[in-house]
Amino acid sequence: MTLIIAARFPTFDVAHAAAQRLMQAGVHESALHVFFVNPPGAHDHYAVGGDQAADPGTRGAPNKALGVAALLGAIGAVAGGVIVSTFAESFIPIIVGILREAGGEAIERAQGRWRGGAWEDFDPLKPPVPQNAPDASSRP
Repeated sequence: MTLIIAARFPTFDVAHAAAQRLMQAGVHESALHVFFVNPPGAHDHYAVGGDQAADPGTRGAPNKALGVAALLGAIGAVAGGVIVSTFAESFIPIIVGILREAGGEAIERAQGRWRGGAWEDFDPLKPPVPQNAPDASSRP
């Protein structure tokens, strides 16, 4: 498993600009992956759409709350947007600083498989672990 640092950006243009800044700082192109993630609830894991058969956080909630949860999508999943990820063997504070200065949001750390210039086992349904969390060594 590889330590991966990732951040969400609003557009591909902004994400590519962040990737350029990382390359200028010495991150090799093969260590960068820019990709789009659908918003929560839009990953179509089920034939009728959606990510889960039911939202586990809504058990026992009033019907009105269930409707709001359905509209908002899965709680705790990765928010939709363009993701810039890089495997980080060193220079983590520099990478995080560049992502933050470039407008990156929800900067996270994860342990994952990096192969062929891509975060191969990224799962949008797993909640991100904030980069500054006390135990941010992996996504659960």
